[in-house]
Amino acid sequence: MHPKSLPGPLLALALAAGPLSAQDFGTELGLSFALDRASSTRTDVVISGTSIPGFSYRGDTESRGGEAVATRFLAPVTDDGSSPLALLPYLARSGSVSLRGGLSGLSNDSTGSSQGVSTGLTSTLSGSGHEAFGGASAAVFLDRSTCLLGGLDLLSRRTTDATNSVELPSGRQDLGLIDQRSTNVSVSLGVRRFFGDHSLAVEGLAGRLATDRADRSVFSGGSASAFSYEIRGVPLGARLSGRVLAFSRRLVLDAGASYLSTTTDLDDVTIPAAPRRADEGSSSEWSGSLGGTVFLSRDLGVTLGTAYARRDDESGLTVRRKSGRRETVTALAGVRWYASSSTSVAFEIEHDWRRVTSPPDGPSYQKFRDRETRLALSAGLRF
Repeated sequence: MHPKSLPGPLLALALAAGPLSAQDFGTELGLSFALDRASSTRTDVVISGTSIPGFSYRGDTESRGGEAVATRFLAPVTDDGSSPLALLPYLARSGSVSLRGGLSGLSNDSTGSSQGVSTGLTSTLSGSGHEAFGGASAAVFLDRSTCLLGGLDLLSRRTTDATNSVELPSGRQDLGLIDQRSTNVSVSLGVRRFFGDHSLAVEGLAGRLATDRADRSVFSGGSASAFSYEIRGVPLGARLSGRVLAFSRRLVLDAGASYLSTTTDLDDVTIPAAPRRADEGSSSEWSGSLGGTVFLSRDLGVTLGTAYARRDDESGLTVRRKSGRRETVTALAGVRWYASSSTSVAFEIEHDWRRVTSPPDGPSYQKFRDRETRLALSAGLRF
């Protein structure tokens, strides 16, 4: 569903509860819809320190989806009549249990070409897929200043891509089909400590990822090939986050930092009875973020934020070599308005600038520039 079709129904939900008034609540429901579009271009191909012309690449991806979230507070959340409505669950320090789930559809298209002195190659890819995701989280207060945190996240993805490569001037052609299924599971545990209205949280994360991929190709002349791969990985990480309230709770500053390390094994299982280790890899990713929300009134808050993330990949069976580096800068802006003490609507826009180098720190490499924009519209209900 396109976000442009959503304001009518969501505003009707927000306005249904009537005028702004103080009331307690024990349950919060949320519904959001998002549109995500990204584009990628190859900017440089360098071999032994020399830039090589004749290469081009362009890729576009899009996803649309929705998510539902339900939170039950272990004790009623009280409206004090003066604090911003968005902050009431945070200020109440009530334990909670949350469930969330969502679906999204994916599509992608890309075209690449290379031109030599006497030959050339053009490749295209067109694909689609879907994601199903969900999770659960809980917060339990040991006292007014200490809260235990726990979470479970699940992600399942299925994509199918069709490829077509043509060699010129011979006209030799390669038609391919790539079927890929991925499942990610992660668990987090942590603690949040309150210092008056301010807080600091530390969490640890562990998980398991699994990807099964099948490649099928048909070549000019009728020959064919087929390969199957399994990728298994273990992510481990930690994150630190903090929140500061200022100016009578009209300004909220949020900051965070995280680190994630993942080890992976790639096995060739084309012959199921004789699997073969094809590659081993690892990645390390760290990120930092800073954001602020200004409450212009109890019922209206405006948020601005930025983030930076860097990921480094290594691979190799016997000797590990750097295989890729990805750097991402993010800017976001959003607004949430409470039409009543129990209903709200929100809009958020987020933009990523991403640079990918493969492999980094060497005389030969290729560089890509990506841009990604995400629009999200959501509604909330408390009772």
